[in-house]
Amino acid sequence: HTSRYVRGTGAFNTIYVSKSCTELVLIRNPDKVYSNLRFSLSGYSNQEIKVTLVNFNFTSNDQSAIYLNSSADVSLIVEVNGNCSIGSTHSGGNIIGTLDDAISNVTIIGTGSLNLVGGNGANGASAGEQGADGGVAIIADCLTVKIEGALSVVGGNGGTGGTGSTGTDYSGSTAGTGSNGTSGGTGGTGGTGGNGASAIVATTIN
Repeated sequence: HTSRYVRGTGAFNTIYVSKSCTELVLIRNPDKVYSNLRFSLSGYSNQEIKVTLVNFNFTSNDQSAIYLNSSADVSLIVEVNGNCSIGSTHSGGNIIGTLDDAISNVTIIGTGSLNLVGGNGANGASAGEQGADGGVAIIADCLTVKIEGALSVVGGNGGTGGTGSTGTDYSGSTAGTGSNGTSGGTGGTGGTGGNGASAIVATTIN
């Protein structure tokens, strides 16, 4: 099997998996969680790739943790052994697939347990800014689940909208005029919260 490992510029580490690789096996101590990791399936077309997880846990800080670099017809088999998990610290980060390039077929098998959690949307940072939408855990045309252990699939929460801007403050008129001060301005409208994401976006689920 062939693959190449490329270290990112500090934001994340990317493992590019070339089309000549038909199986990728990831083994680790279940107490260790890798951070800022993602897997890019590059150059695949009308073929199958198998990713075997053995007590492997990681989080991604990118748009998707496992994704295709094209819209080709690809079947992804995820075999799970031991306790495994994939999460996202990216705002609205997806776990398997992207909304632009859904993986054609995703099959989850194995005797272990797998926990997939999409990234939460970022909160609105400025006054009245909308919160970002959460991320989807699995995006596929067809999803097949044959895992013998526990499978937990959770979409990310939407971010909180930014608070409204502060109303304009008007002081009273100059002393001695006897008139009342002008009312303060109305505060701005708070931003709407982001949408919570679906756990799974698929045309067919088996």
